[in-house]
Amino acid sequence: MSRSPVLRIDRFCGHQIHRIESVSTFVSRHAASASTLLNLEFACGTATEEIAPEGEQTGWARPSIEVWIPVPSLDASELDEHRVHIAESYRSDHDALNRLYVFEHEAWWAIDVYLQVIGGRLWVECDGRARDPNWYDGSKPDAKVSLRAWVDFSDM
Repeated sequence: MSRSPVLRIDRFCGHQIHRIESVSTFVSRHAASASTLLNLEFACGTATEEIAPEGEQTGWARPSIEVWIPVPSLDASELDEHRVHIAESYRSDHDALNRLYVFEHEAWWAIDVYLQVIGGRLWVECDGRARDPNWYDGSKPDAKVSLRAWVDFSDM
């Protein structure tokens, strides 16, 4: 399996692959529910690969994507092999919105998350759904959004 940090957007008319350029990491703890969320925000470059018909291209855009991952703790042993499904894009107890930004912010939902600790770093895999980046009115099928990235524990 490739460990290249990328954002892939599979659209009704093709796909785009963007290189991850940077990651910002935040932690949100909610005392009342004793829950912890690991917030990861990824900034991407322009598309390194794009297959889409003329008029549907967005490869010049520099998308960003944010995910709030419920975790048991920030301990590496508890994060390793951690899997979680995030059904909704918004979590009100933390005011947390999973979102994809290409031209506008759009909700990202039905996210399957897999975390793996390798050599002192965290490998993150997320697969979910968002509205198509060129058709925010919902008139086209949802896009499949896949994120693969490294996060350093020193950033958490």
